[in-house]
Amino acid sequence: MKMTFLLLMGLTTLASLGIVSVAQAGSLCANTHLQSGLAKSLEDWRTSITHQEQTLAATSIERELWIKDAKKAMEDFIFVVQDTPEMIFAQAEGIQARSPNVAITNAAKNTIPLNYTNLPGEQGYHYDQVPHIEVSNLGPSGVLTGTLLLPVSAHYGLLPKSKGWSTTDTYSIYLESKNGQRLATLAQDVRSLDYITAQEISLPLTVGETVRLTYYRSGSGGPPGYPDGRILEITWDGK
Repeated sequence: MKMTFLLLMGLTTLASLGIVSVAQAGSLCANTHLQSGLAKSLEDWRTSITHQEQTLAATSIERELWIKDAKKAMEDFIFVVQDTPEMIFAQAEGIQARSPNVAITNAAKNTIPLNYTNLPGEQGYHYDQVPHIEVSNLGPSGVLTGTLLLPVSAHYGLLPKSKGWSTTDTYSIYLESKNGQRLATLAQDVRSLDYITAQEISLPLTVGETVRLTYYRSGSGGPPGYPDGRILEITWDGK
């Protein structure tokens, strides 16, 4: 309420000084209320699938809506196809991720997205091999941040048990070299929150070196049994 009041006062002052018109001030105020409402509703829905101690990666309303749509696609895969969807990674706002052509042309076969983007023609989808993305715009730090969407196990015939597992399972996320050498632990025995749980991650990358994110879940066969769904290869282009 206090922030809204100060905003109204500021816009009124700008209008009185002739910097913006009264109509523009009203439009800006209405848009701010809309943005604030959207941000609050998105914050509320994310709270239910993200552990509170985690720091969210840089985001935007557009990115959060994309994550929400991706989560819906994963849930549809669980309940309609009755199988386990692939995990999804949404890089932080401002970071770019490119998909191979085989992923971009695979939407008809698999609705689970591979990379976060709002650019037409650049949205990739999972395909039947270990997925790979190339990231850019990390800056000199070379640190990649983002959000993993992690599904409950729901392979054929397991859907009746998935509801219980969705809040009792634990999961771990590791950073590995392409040949399987473990480099870092990004999450260890974290409790699942729902059919889909959001996990914030941060990992340092080296130019031109391909690393793997691997997703292990209690009571599951792990990445070796589902490499296209629980492994993600990432390469940084140095930019």
